[in-house]
Amino acid sequence: MAQENRLQKFKLTEPALCIGGILQIELLGGVQKQEMDGLFYICASHVQVVGRPLSEAFDVEIYDPSGKFTLKYLHRGYQCQSPVVAPEGLGADTASWMHSGARSIEQMIIERLLGAATEND
Repeated sequence: MAQENRLQKFKLTEPALCIGGILQIELLGGVQKQEMDGLFYICASHVQVVGRPLSEAFDVEIYDPSGKFTLKYLHRGYQCQSPVVAPEGLGADTASWMHSGARSIEQMIIERLLGAATEND
């Protein structure tokens, strides 16, 4: 972040898999210098969260509150084509991007799971 008081996009360090779905978080804001200590603080002025559940091809089994889980791929001749519903206020372009991005992520997960299964067989 630039240390100036203007609207900036925050970049999250790395993507993460949300248990049970795919989540995109957009934060807009800037840094603000506090007069009492002279330090810069990050101020978020806009937060938008868009998400959707994983397709029926996946299931998550959570073992305990510590966060241990297993992501299961349920092979049923499934094609990644689960529908995406855009939240109110989002345009068709955003919904289309979410749908293609979600299908790409689902396909990547399937390939990883199947690749790991064939390597271990």
